[in-house]
Amino acid sequence: MTKIHMTKLALLGATAFLATTSAHAQVADTWSIAGNVTVGSVNSETVTLDPVNGGGATLGVDGANIGDGFKNSISASAVGSSASSSFTTVNNSGVGGDASLGIDGSVGVGASNASAVTQTSDVLTSATIVQGNSNSISLAAVGSSASASASTTVTDVGGATIGSNETFSYTVGGGLTVSSGLADGTVAPVDVAGGDLGGGNSGAVALTLGTGVAGADIQAGTGNSISVAGVGSSASASFSATVSGDGTVLDSALFDLSGGDTKISAANDTTGAVSVGVTTVATPKIEGGAANSISGAAVGSSASLSFAAATFDSGAISDFSATTGVVGVDSTNAAAVTFSGDGTTGTAATLDGAAISGTGLGNSISLSAVGSSGSVSFTNTVYGGANGAAGGSVAFDDITVNSTNSGAVSNISETITGSGIDGGSKNSISIAGVGASASQSISVTDYTGGGITGVGSTLNNVTVSGNNSGAVLVAGGLATPNIDGGFSNSISAAAVGASASQAISRTLVGAQ
Repeated sequence: MTKIHMTKLALLGATAFLATTSAHAQVADTWSIAGNVTVGSVNSETVTLDPVNGGGATLGVDGANIGDGFKNSISASAVGSSASSSFTTVNNSGVGGDASLGIDGSVGVGASNASAVTQTSDVLTSATIVQGNSNSISLAAVGSSASASASTTVTDVGGATIGSNETFSYTVGGGLTVSSGLADGTVAPVDVAGGDLGGGNSGAVALTLGTGVAGADIQAGTGNSISVAGVGSSASASFSATVSGDGTVLDSALFDLSGGDTKISAANDTTGAVSVGVTTVATPKIEGGAANSISGAAVGSSASLSFAAATFDSGAISDFSATTGVVGVDSTNAAAVTFSGDGTTGTAATLDGAAISGTGLGNSISLSAVGSSGSVSFTNTVYGGANGAAGGSVAFDDITVNSTNSGAVSNISETITGSGIDGGSKNSISIAGVGASASQSISVTDYTGGGITGVGSTLNNVTVSGNNSGAVLVAGGLATPNIDGGFSNSISAAAVGASASQAISRTLVGAQ
């Protein structure tokens, strides 16, 4: 993996992490933690990324280019407080092996931010992803972020095919808690010594692009993204297995959270206003591929638990297995959230000449403002190759998802020249404002159309609740939207107060 970060250390107001990484595994590697894992991060000072007033020659990100590859990223970020616990393995050595982490106790991660976080840039110009998989170019401002993750990647990119004998396992015996704010919406400083994760954001978060985004272009590939985002509070737990390469096989991936409850919560206080100002998003293009995205977003709070199996280029996962105890996901936003031309409600952002062309699948171009989002999901995705697939099983105990918003949500955006989709399937161009969104989903998607082996899923009780009491405004329209062909494509503008959904879906889509 290749990563480029603009002055990364200067951007993180407070960062704490536990990371265990295995690369090019050739023999069995086993780690164990007999007790608990507790990770906390607290920030109380302003955090600023300001190339415009910093005296440099480049006023943002100019000419970013990813030509090919897998999981590469170029990013510029301002982050108030970030805390994470992760277990990650990557293998492209051509030789399989075992990698496992067992934690006998609990895992707790908390992050809190109490001061302003600002990114003031002028441009994101000519950002281009030529091809490849899961690559990204991004600009972001984030108040507080807490995360727990376990992931394995088996690939022949830059290395050799692994045909068998590669396994991965992650087990937590005493429960998992990820807190960027409490479940009841309270924001409090993290106190690791006192045993109080607390967390959340109470500082204003602002990202401004004075000139805007020009010429963003994803030409091909799968799962690539170009994004601009401002986020107040984020809490996430993600568990994934990814295999890329014809003949590359992951024998098993095990994620066991059944030893205790899983609690994910995010809260953004009334003082944590989130504003994203992008004067224009000019001529963004997605020219093919699958599940690629170009987006601009302002989000108050987001809490999520996700499991994902993904195969590229005929890669295979023989056994993807995940189990949980009782799951609770809570997201609460009480602050104003604004996406517009200048970060206020007075000037519109313009989406100029957005286009999705070719025979792409599931690609999207979007501008959005979201108050609160809570989700629990499992996705099994086959991105390419005649023999690629994942098998196994996922089992959830009781699931509760609550998402609450009381802040004003505004998306002041409009299209000023035609937006068009000229083919492909399930592609979308959208402008949206959402107060509170809550969801639980299981989705199986095969972009090859060839049929996939199944990952069976079982659920117990599922409760999903979206609650909005804040005004939602989407001010803008769609100029000459046009869809020339394809299947299940959409161009839309939408304002939504509260949304709650529980969904199970299976989609087999071939190239159009």
